[in-house]
Amino acid sequence: MRKVQQYLIDALFELLKNEELDDITINKLINKAGVCRASYYRNFYLLTDIIKRYVTDLFQNIIKNYPLDIDHLENQLTGFYHELYKEKEKLAILGKRNLLHLLDDGYDLLVTTHIKTKGRYRDEYQTSFFVGACAFMIKAWIKNNFRESPKEMALINLENIFGTKGGYSKR
Repeated sequence: MRKVQQYLIDALFELLKNEELDDITINKLINKAGVCRASYYRNFYLLTDIIKRYVTDLFQNIIKNYPLDIDHLENQLTGFYHELYKEKEKLAILGKRNLLHLLDDGYDLLVTTHIKTKGRYRDEYQTSFFVGACAFMIKAWIKNNFRESPKEMALINLENIFGTKGGYSKR
């Protein structure tokens, strides 16, 4: 089943290069993916569900590979941005098609998982604050065509969180 999902993800992004989401039909998608209609409906209900699966997989991979480590936050954030940079083609397509809002659940998963697993959860406002900040920084980076390197984005992130130029210092 996972292979079929990947075929559909790849096909949808390929179609999104040249078409708006609303112009893509299930028939176009399954023909491009080389799967049958039943396989599509066994895995997804809406085309946006395909993008959400891609986003969930991307952020679950980041959570697995970069668990929160306050003592190595700069390296962790650099790795996080590097993982996003590796996906820049797909992320740029989402930006081009005004679909960046579909990344929001991924940010929420990432931030909430990191905060809760490290015992740093205070309330939903705390996670909302960090989710929003993370989401808009990444959306801006995508819209700026990944102008900064992953390392530069990590430092910008730290500067904005801790209010210090050049990152943060452990106190």
